[in-house]
Amino acid sequence: MEKNKLYTILQLCDSAFPTGGFSHSMGTEAATQNLYINDFDSLKVFILSCLENAGSSCIPFVRAAYENANNLQKVMLLDSIHNATLLNHVAHRASKLQGKSFLTTSCKVFKLPLMEKLKDLADDEKVHCHLSIVFATVCATLNIPSLEVGKMYLFNCLRTIIASIVRLGKVGTIQAQHLQFEIQCCLDDILKRNWSLHPEESCISYPLTETLQNSHDTMFSKLFFS
Repeated sequence: MEKNKLYTILQLCDSAFPTGGFSHSMGTEAATQNLYINDFDSLKVFILSCLENAGSSCIPFVRAAYENANNLQKVMLLDSIHNATLLNHVAHRASKLQGKSFLTTSCKVFKLPLMEKLKDLADDEKVHCHLSIVFATVCATLNIPSLEVGKMYLFNCLRTIIASIVRLGKVGTIQAQHLQFEIQCCLDDILKRNWSLHPEESCISYPLTETLQNSHDTMFSKLFFS
């Protein structure tokens, strides 16, 4: 991999890259308030189940969008299909918010003509802009290798959960970083098992985690949007 691509990967995975990701917890806040996360072991199980869901439901769309990044009509079709598969209204809303934010930021940072066309469609509300679709399309346009894009997507999911659990005050920063280091060794396995799936095969592997996230809007007080 070219050195400049590594720098781009690091930039896209940096928490300083403003995409609104830290406004979301991927259901961690709801799981905490519903007492599903009540100790370190249950936290680890929750994180792994979230990552498995991201792998089985989003990675097929990441790969498909990457492979069709030069075909705007195909990207729009994949975005529409993904929109129909996200039945959890909280995840559905978060995916669109983060996708539009990622697209807007990428257009301003990287100045990519194809992304400008997609942004115009988003501004006219002709495309949903789900995060997995936008993320893969941007990375493909930047010529980042495909498997690296899958790793980046899962890493960002893990980073989001780790950051949210720290902000919720459930673990300290050092303990959280140790947990991230321990869990990220599982990302390649999750990617390998889901990378060859077609979008039509996407599914939720752990429904309980999905149900917990779906309850987010019912909470009396919230720190995150999802």
